[in-house]
Amino acid sequence: MRIGIIGTGHVATALAAGWAGKHDVFFASRHPAGKSGLPAPVKGYGDLASAELIVTATPGGQTLDILQQIGAGVLDGKILLDVGNAADAQFSLLYPNGSLAAKIQEAYPGAKVIKALNTFNTTIMTNPGSLSASTTAFVSGNDDAAKRAVIDLHTALGWKAADVIDLGTIDAARAQEHYFYLFFAILRTVGGPAFNIKVVR
Repeated sequence: MRIGIIGTGHVATALAAGWAGKHDVFFASRHPAGKSGLPAPVKGYGDLASAELIVTATPGGQTLDILQQIGAGVLDGKILLDVGNAADAQFSLLYPNGSLAAKIQEAYPGAKVIKALNTFNTTIMTNPGSLSASTTAFVSGNDDAAKRAVIDLHTALGWKAADVIDLGTIDAARAQEHYFYLFFAILRTVGGPAFNIKVVR
């Protein structure tokens, strides 16, 4: 699969490194010139037209503005994997009555928006086996085939497909994003981000 990752920061770099050699990955940046030492080539926003799946590895509060620069013509028909948590400087969610992912889907109805990979630190995101036991990841979105593709991307990072729970439509992204508060409460208590939760049945 050809994957375009919007951004070149910590999350984008971790995902690119995790998928390198398994998928055709590139970064998409507004200013691609001069960026080097990354695990995949850096291209411009226009190159996202060639991607099958686009990842928004951008600060959540900036994601909608960045997507507006890219344009609906590029995003229509694409799987759009949103991994962000939109919060302000005081760590309050910007969409307390909804979610960033649902806002993206509303703004770009032609895209297949999937929320995933936003409930843990990047170390766990790309190396779930670093924990002492298997844990749980979540996906939500309106397109079942797109969700299956994103679950496959989880397995390429080391997740077991059985550990990825499909929460349903994009409305469920609100629950995933509101986990943001519990994540930081746990982080403060255990003293670091090397943890995750598990749904036990």
